Amino acid sequence: MARPLPLLLLLVAACDPEWLGSDDTGDVDPCDPAVPADQVDALPMTATWESAERSYATGLGWGDFDDDGHRDLVVASGNDMEPGRVSVHRGPDLDPTPASSGGVAYHGHLAVGDVDHDGYDDVVVARYLGVDGFGSPGGVDWYRGGPEGLAKDPAWSADGFHTFAVALGDPDGDGDLDLAVAVGEVYEGDPEPSRLYENDGDGFGADPAWTSDPAYALDVAFVDADGDRDLDLVFARHGAPHARFDNDGGFPSEPSWEASGAGFDGNSLDFGDVDGDGLPDLLVTDTDPGTARLYCGPSWALCWERPGTPVMASAASLVDVDGDRDLDAVVGAWWGQIEVWPNDDGALEDRTSWRSIHTAVIEAFAWHDRDGSDEQIGCSNGDGLVEVPRGAWVTGVSTDAAAVGDGYVTAPTGTALHVTWRRSRAPDLALSDWDPEHGSVLLERGVSTFP
Repeated sequence: MARPLPLLLLLVAACDPEWLGSDDTGDVDPCDPAVPADQVDALPMTATWESAERSYATGLGWGDFDDDGHRDLVVASGNDMEPGRVSVHRGPDLDPTPASSGGVAYHGHLAVGDVDHDGYDDVVVARYLGVDGFGSPGGVDWYRGGPEGLAKDPAWSADGFHTFAVALGDPDGDGDLDLAVAVGEVYEGDPEPSRLYENDGDGFGADPAWTSDPAYALDVAFVDADGDRDLDLVFARHGAPHARFDNDGGFPSEPSWEASGAGFDGNSLDFGDVDGDGLPDLLVTDTDPGTARLYCGPSWALCWERPGTPVMASAASLVDVDGDRDLDAVVGAWWGQIEVWPNDDGALEDRTSWRSIHTAVIEAFAWHDRDGSDEQIGCSNGDGLVEVPRGAWVTGVSTDAAAVGDGYVTAPTGTALHVTWRRSRAPDLALSDWDPEHGSVLLERGVSTFP
């Protein structure tokens, strides 16, 4: 993230529609003007950029690791196949050859955030397996950002468990990012407890502050599911219902909510307010039986399931693809296509509005307007917790005693937060491809080739 903006500037931004580039007229929100769908370019159906590295790409994210005002693309490789690197393609040009790379491991997914409050985005990455592959537990690494970009060596590591995904958020509201880890190896391993590491202001402690009962968890997110202004934990699980652990001054060891139904083979999840009730809904992909499911608030009852022929569903996003100010579902597959399931008046439709020609072994999605041509400035205010739109890039916070996580800015209760952010009306889509015959790719709107 960029360094915090002065409070005075943020107050001006929050009150001055002209500064924000929008007229305060009619139903237009001066901080987030609507854009007619017919002004938004469609996603290209094939890749417009491809990375040069050939590896089992898995983790993916955007972050400003050198604090130059441009977001870089980070890719973590390895999966369960062979060790790979954590590689950074520096923005805005995104040279296909990485500008830097970190350690070699069986990497899973990753999370981006400023863990140590130094103004540079960092990366926390899961190590699914240990150095000997299956039967050898992995762990987690934290790589610091800095003036030269992402460091080559971890600043902190934890070992002794299998993990495929991590998340950064501030459930205790103390203004720094804590680390949630989804734990479990479904092929040969026994169920294991997922865990939470608390941030002491400089980084994470040696031991977890919380562990769940043993299970197979493949993805995790922090989300204020019940609207009580603190962050809960949700996990996509295998062989057991997807689960949420509600934050009540701490987390229970057993779930507070479990998904209804059967056939749970959780791969990826995302959250956002699809139905417009002011509370986040949950999208989860299940690789087998090959579907995606949406659970709608406040009770997170099953409200939509991907229709049609089963696919080995993988990556999941809730994002406004078509610029009409509601969240659409984007679903990927292994050896398959990207599908967009549009939102029609608060409900996902049963027919796709777009499919890629590009096929891949899709692991993760990451959204960003690479050239900034369709970005808009927005602002949000709140007490102790501010929710920012899905896919928004936080560019300023009124206090340095705040944590910026995925979808939320948090600070101690009673702290008046003023947040500015940028969100694209037509974001570009990056995806990581497990197939070592190909690189990670970008589908950039409005271009057919990419230098």
